[in-house]
Amino acid sequence: MVDHLIFNQRATFIACPTLLIWGEKDSFFPIELAAIPQKIIPNLQFISVARAGHVPHHERPIFVSRQLKKFIKQ
Repeated sequence: MVDHLIFNQRATFIACPTLLIWGEKDSFFPIELAAIPQKIIPNLQFISVARAGHVPHHERPIFVSRQLKKFIKQ
């Protein structure tokens, strides 16, 4: 739990644009937890991946790669 709190404190200092990709059906970290980094990381772009769980880059690789390409081109 302490590591989680330390991350939250440090995350506010992230200055670069950040992409957070989260599977809507993630059973390890429910999508509701994505609200935490969305509140504390400036310049964060959030993408939820429908029909994906904890490893959306394996479950929906084409969708995720397209999102990454769009983000990098910005």
